[in-house]
Order: sequence, then structure tokens, then C-alpha cells
Amino acid sequence: TGVEKEPIAIIGMSGRFPDARNVEELWSLLYDGREVISEVPYERAEWRESQNNTEDRKEVNKRFGVIPGISEFEPQFFEISPREAINMDPRQRLLLQETWKALENAGYGSKSFEDEKIGMFVGIEDGEYKLLVDEEAGITSNHNAILAARLSYFLNLDGPNMAINTACSSGLVAVHQACQSLRNGECDTAIVAGANLLITPDSYNGMNKAGML
Repeated sequence: TGVEKEPIAIIGMSGRFPDARNVEELWSLLYDGREVISEVPYERAEWRESQNNTEDRKEVNKRFGVIPGISEFEPQFFEISPREAINMDPRQRLLLQETWKALENAGYGSKSFEDEKIGMFVGIEDGEYKLLVDEEAGITSNHNAILAARLSYFLNLDGPNMAINTACSSGLVAVHQACQSLRNGECDTAIVAGANLLITPDSYNGMNKAGML
């Protein structure tokens, strides 16, 4: 139409990254040029066992970025029982914590949501945690659509909610979809997130064999 689109402002941010518990620590890593990809840490016992048992010696020196504190979570804050929290996909726990921090960083309080449509757009691939908890894996704790909707349910947010899986581009597509939703008037504010963790060695081995690493 030739009409200039109104700019979209980023008003809050939060995140957890390898060797960085927040965005400020990530900026410091980038500024210093520090390497955060390292060999399998001692506490990842199942990964080390996978190394020792593998027939392909090229896979022995596994290296990846380790995100700190993925087991840290205060379930009562989000009105979740401790029993359910144990079986929740760690990505869901991290997403709840970091999106809450992002809202705080943006200056949103509990009363700020009443007259706004707030959308939630999450780039997410299928997770592995349900393989570890097996029959204890509840649908609300390990389903990607629920993962994306959990904060909206907790805060009673009124706006679109999407879990988006386009593999490696999931987070970027989530940003694009959020911008489209804002410009179409479907929401007044959009929360955009991406969450990814390799919980077991299986995905790592599969990507390695495919030459993706």
C-alpha cells in the first residue's frame, strides 16, 4: 500500500544461555570473546557413559554449551505442585521463569494485563525429557502446545498463543509471526521466546552422524 509500517519496540528481555544466567552475562561473554563450548561436564553422567560405550571413537570427545541451573525451579510461585514440577520438561520450567523475568524487565505488573491483548509465540522443537520420565510424563508437562500456553494460562493472558516448530529457524519464525500479529492488531504486546535443551545424547549422536555438527 506504500504506507510506512509503524516500528515495533523491544521493551524487555531475559534469557538463559551456556555459561550465562542472564542477558548481561551473555553480553560479557560476547564482549570478551570467551569460549563456552566445552567437553562433557562430570555431572552429565549419562553422556559420559554414552562416550565410553560408543563404538565410533570419533564421538568420544563430545563438546557442547551447558546451560546453568536447568534444575532450579520454584513451582509454588507458578501454582504448580512439586510432584508435577519434577516431571515437567525443563524447557517448560525455563520458559516460565525467563518469560516472567522478561515481563518484569519490561515493567509489567500483575495489573498491567487487564486491558491488553498479549500474545505468546514460542519457537520450540520436540523435546526428549518425556523419554526420561516415561509413564510419569503428563500431557500438561511435556506437550509443546502446553509449554507455549502455560504462562498465558497462569496470567490469564488474552491474545494469540503459538508453539512454532520449523527446526533451526523456529525462534526467528516466532519473531516474524509475532510482528505480523502486532501489525494485524491481533495483540498489543507480544512475548517471543525460544527454548532448546539436549537432555539425552540421542539427538547429539543423530546430528553428528548426519554431519550437522
